[in-house]
Amino acid sequence: MPIITDILNKEAPFLNSRKNRLLTIAFLGIFILLFLLIYNPFNLSNSGESIWVYVIVGVFIMLISQFGIRRLLGLKTLKIYQVILWAFAEIFLISLTIFFIYGPHEDNLANRIMEFFLTWRYSFLILVGPYFFIIWFLATRHQIAAFTDTPKEILAEKPPSELLSLTGERGKLILAVNYDSLIFIKSDGNYVRVHYLKGENQVHELIRMSMKELESKVDNPCIKRIHRSCLINTTKIDSYKKERKGYKLQMKHVPDETLNVSMGYMKSFEEAMGI
Repeated sequence: MPIITDILNKEAPFLNSRKNRLLTIAFLGIFILLFLLIYNPFNLSNSGESIWVYVIVGVFIMLISQFGIRRLLGLKTLKIYQVILWAFAEIFLISLTIFFIYGPHEDNLANRIMEFFLTWRYSFLILVGPYFFIIWFLATRHQIAAFTDTPKEILAEKPPSELLSLTGERGKLILAVNYDSLIFIKSDGNYVRVHYLKGENQVHELIRMSMKELESKVDNPCIKRIHRSCLINTTKIDSYKKERKGYKLQMKHVPDETLNVSMGYMKSFEEAMGI
């Protein structure tokens, strides 16, 4: 059960890009059109433009959902369980819209409810298979792309250390932080301020060291520089917003501090985030 929970709580970055969301909508639109033309359920061919109306309704609802509602709710990255719920919600909205267009106008409430249930059932059976197929396809392609984009020299080397070890004069260890616990590092004059998790609490340490010297000790691909004075752990990003001169980030566990992605590091940041 914990394994299933961990999978469902994983993020789904493959649905972040506009291109992949449009691909999902186009695939489902074409599938619906071909299915209705080939199998002609409910004798739709006898109703003239009904088939095209079904396709247009489905595409329109998904466009509103993916590019309107998601943006309105500020959902840049969905988790796996949210993707599943979102798919069911879209199918429900498509069914509801089709029912209002083609549903029988009867006074009997029980009959209307039964007709809506049948509309939802048929819509679900038609859409659920191809919907989750395209999601699986995009997730698989994203994983393959992430693997092939990894530099060969990194793949050939030994696995990166689990700890960021910061030493002072004569090699004396000052601080060792697990990369999974590291949130971000920011320069502060002649010091660097290391923010990390200690148990469930966010703490920080001031260490006398230059950012350049610290960056040379980093051995983890998730740690990225976003500014000449700041390094972040990309797995600890809570949200980000595009600005005219870069991005503004909110990190998990540090809600009171906003970090800036400068223009010079914007391209590498977008590549790291798959934007």
